[in-house]
Amino acid sequence: MCQTNCTTVDFRKVTSMNTALRLAALVSCSLSLASAGLVRAQDAAPDPAHAKFLAGVSAFQARHYPEAEADFNAAIQLTPDNADAHNALGIVYDAEQKYAGSLTEFQTTVRLRPDNPDARYNLAVALDRRGQTDDAIKEMQTATTLRPKFYTAQYMLGRLLEKQGDRDGAITAYRAAIEAKPDYVPAHYTLANALDDSGQHDAAQAEYRETLRLDPQNADAHNAMGNVLDVQGHHAEAAQQYRAALRSRPDFALAHYNLGLALDAQGQTAAAIHEYRTALKTSPHLLLAQTYLDKALAKQTLAGQKTASAKPAASRAVRLAEADRLARRAQAAREARTAQTPTAPAMPTPPPAQTRLARGTTLYNEGKVPAAITVLKQAVAAAPNDPVARYRLALALDDSGQQAAALHHYRTALRLKPTYAAALVSLGTSLYLSGSRTEARQEWQKARSLGSPEEKYNAEMLLKTYP
Repeated sequence: MCQTNCTTVDFRKVTSMNTALRLAALVSCSLSLASAGLVRAQDAAPDPAHAKFLAGVSAFQARHYPEAEADFNAAIQLTPDNADAHNALGIVYDAEQKYAGSLTEFQTTVRLRPDNPDARYNLAVALDRRGQTDDAIKEMQTATTLRPKFYTAQYMLGRLLEKQGDRDGAITAYRAAIEAKPDYVPAHYTLANALDDSGQHDAAQAEYRETLRLDPQNADAHNAMGNVLDVQGHHAEAAQQYRAALRSRPDFALAHYNLGLALDAQGQTAAAIHEYRTALKTSPHLLLAQTYLDKALAKQTLAGQKTASAKPAASRAVRLAEADRLARRAQAAREARTAQTPTAPAMPTPPPAQTRLARGTTLYNEGKVPAAITVLKQAVAAAPNDPVARYRLALALDDSGQQAAALHHYRTALRLKPTYAAALVSLGTSLYLSGSRTEARQEWQKARSLGSPEEKYNAEMLLKTYP
């Protein structure tokens, strides 16, 4: 690593995994690149190629990306095997969102310097950018083999493994990152999340507390700790954590929503209403905040605004079931209003099926679930390849307690339309309520990467709120 006279090209942040991925730093010491080990430190003066390279570094630092791109390309024209220039050009392409070019440059860098862990790290990030996560994992594993104390690579290996469903492997990688750098906050926080997701709640709390010891203002950790406490029924302590999160990040919509739930559970309806409204003001697409706001307002009205007489809220599972029922009706209503009825290309939905689907949706939205089921079954019989008809029948069946039949139609809808985010969310909720929490979270994770901003946000909220 550089010790003196270093010029560091900023880390580029990548958000393909809903978290900040970092490209390895491109570091120059005087006239050398010590971190990559590719330029001779004894060079007394830059040759033309190196001069272009240094000009590119300066342009990149000034965020003059087209100039940096031109300078690094010029360096490569003069010295085609200049691994530093290829690596730097890859970073510039990433900054310009030219991801195909970025991947090519990092592949070239690895070909020229296969034993360089930073090059392997950058290639791994670029591969994940392109959806090649399995290949990205292999490159990140190589980076950690080449440099076992490469804590950022260990951390990112954990993120990649967790993305692929290997939570145990992710936990091992996060712990390796912490061993290499005990005060590395991101590794403590993600380890806590992984432990919590795997049911190791006491170990998760210990990691959340360590995260907060190292970073007392970490709003995400305060919010996550609040979720763990709230699930355990410690609503007052959870509220303290949510408030701490909001002191650090006043516009944290999810913390406002969670604080509302914790207050609602203690019978503090008026305060909960305030938090739900604040969450919605910050993030209008937080659907469940609107659901609970409506419920709290109704409760307050029925109680004659005597919040002291309000009973504590039901368990989180019951609250989820109630909220999901209303949310699903809202989703069906939105779909009906926008008249979006996608069908399999080979078998368009005939007009009679459309009529039945519309009628069944209306009945469902009116709360006439048994009648809706009858009509929606007719719609499915008329158009068995219509994913929307399958989905809405599943909703109605789920509401009536016919979960096995509902699961069948959710899964059929998703077989017909794998990217149907609303169906993924509802399937996950139904699975969660039946006790299949791991499978439920897998469905929510799929939904988080698909759909509208509202659907993505709702899936993210469900993942954070219901471990």
